Amino acid sequence: MTNILAQAANMDRGAWLLTEEIIECYRDIDELLIIGSVIWGNNADDDFYIKSHCVKTPNSLWKVIIINDRVTSWTVPNSSTVTRKQLDNY
Repeated sequence: MTNILAQAANMDRGAWLLTEEIIECYRDIDELLIIGSVIWGNNADDDFYIKSHCVKTPNSLWKVIIINDRVTSWTVPNSSTVTRKQLDNY
């Protein structure tokens, strides 16, 4: 099971969603290898789900897409300020 991490809503609906849309386009070209995970931190201020679900919030999420000899990757901060327009920054 994937995609069960605590994510900032704007990031999840913005930059992270754009990575998923890019994957949809690449999938029409050829077979893909997609790898991803999180970068944990020690910022307790953003651990909103500790009390209710015992789940820490990751500081960032990363994703790598490999198609043929091309590699695309991102490390996206798990922040409400991250938008679609900023994806190229990460």
